[in-house]
Amino acid sequence: MSTADNLEKGYSIASWKDDPWSPEGRERYETALKEFSILLNHPWFEDILEKNKVSILDIGAGKGMGGVALAKALKETNDVNEVKLTMIDLRDTALKDALCFAKEEIHSAKVHKLDATKAHTLGKFDIVLMYGVILVHFNSWNLMRLFSSATQALEEKGVIIVEEMDRTHILFIFLLEAIVVY
Repeated sequence: MSTADNLEKGYSIASWKDDPWSPEGRERYETALKEFSILLNHPWFEDILEKNKVSILDIGAGKGMGGVALAKALKETNDVNEVKLTMIDLRDTALKDALCFAKEEIHSAKVHKLDATKAHTLGKFDIVLMYGVILVHFNSWNLMRLFSSATQALEEKGVIIVEEMDRTHILFIFLLEAIVVY
């Protein structure tokens, strides 16, 4: 079974709040939108916000909640004229949903089925985003490869945003739900 197949199975068993059309997912999306609107006021983003066109690479995008929220925050609260959002993940179903969600919220995005450690092969971006539970999928060796690839994908004066979740809590919840399902 491939990594993508394992991810598809794992996400189908666990009840992650990653469905942007569910009430829980919508709440998570709205929270992300508010948090990104605040975060973009940080001085690290000054050079990026001066641009007319901002590019975002959402690594491990899942159904696109983080990348879409960041793109929307850039457009709405910072008056960026054009936001180019590229999302990568290994799961075909997640990428299909991410593209649909992006079209609803920000009108356009690109998706690629790609190993996150190869993100740098897509070019350079102003912002690289790792939102949600992406880091839990990497052992310590591949985590360094992930960060190396993300760094290589940055434009000069670019910024990496990482939202890390409590791995112990996630594992505990996942195991509980798996026991209940079986």
